Amino acid sequence: MKIEATENQLARLFKESERTIRDKYKQARIAPGKYDLINVIETYVSNIKKTISKDEIEEIEKNYKKSKVALNEAKLKIIEEEYISIDEVTEAVSTMIFNFKSKIMSLPKKIVIDLKKCTTSFEQEKTIERHVKKALGELKEYLELHEGD
Repeated sequence: MKIEATENQLARLFKESERTIRDKYKQARIAPGKYDLINVIETYVSNIKKTISKDEIEEIEKNYKKSKVALNEAKLKIIEEEYISIDEVTEAVSTMIFNFKSKIMSLPKKIVIDLKKCTTSFEQEKTIERHVKKALGELKEYLELHEGD
């Protein structure tokens, strides 16, 4: 059994115009100007559930403001040069890697000379280890030197 309501009744009930009632509740219309009240109420409740609550809006606004503040702080730090650009980092790392590669590539020549002086495999091992540590030490010095930049 359907309970009927007119557009005029629904307009007064929901405090909306009859035109708005016609647009919003088309699916509940059973005849020109008449609507299935239960179907209209179900649609109305469904639409209310779909709307964002005031608390949710406030939460979204709060998060937006926080992200805006964080973005402005990051921009300020970039301006104050607390952060460096990707290009600067790329250039520094490329230089460091190139220099380190050069050191490593020159190791065999240096090691061969020192290995000729060694008489035991233990001495040879220590000689190689010393050269590798020296190359790594230079890399460490490079990093410490540029850490303050």
